[in-house]
Amino acid sequence: MPEPPARQEVQFQNIKWGSSPDEVVRDMPYTVRTRRSDVVDFLGKVGNRDAQIVAVFTPKSKALWKIALYFEKHSRWSDLWLDWTKTGILLIGKYGKPSKQLSNFLRPFEEGDGYEMTAVRTDKANYLSAWEQPDGLVMCEISDSAQVSVSYENKHFSTIGSAESLALEMNAL
Repeated sequence: MPEPPARQEVQFQNIKWGSSPDEVVRDMPYTVRTRRSDVVDFLGKVGNRDAQIVAVFTPKSKALWKIALYFEKHSRWSDLWLDWTKTGILLIGKYGKPSKQLSNFLRPFEEGDGYEMTAVRTDKANYLSAWEQPDGLVMCEISDSAQVSVSYENKHFSTIGSAESLALEMNAL
């Protein structure tokens, strides 16, 4: 039996965590769609798949803490499930067995009832794989928009972002 892969640093295409929005725009090989102070939205190909790539920054220091990928929207459950499964297999190849995995529907829905896409669109489908790493988190999930998303989060800069958000909220009161 082959050895599981060594734990990998949570990273997307060598983009450095903590980078500024200008640095991310410079280093990402994608087309900028929209840009705000805390989010840059790109379009491009990830591998051979069209994707929306969203870079998220801390509210005050503007440090990159999260990158999320959104792949094509699906209208058929079998296509969506297959996309999620194939994406998960690629991530297992990189990060090993997920530390958390969910694959179920909430009542009154169940797989095979013909209403899977209704369950997805009403947020009653739980399809998620997560890889917790010492430096962050990778998640692959089926969103309520009927698309597979993969997100990469850095633990250190996520903590900074949470503290900055809390401070901004407290200062507003």
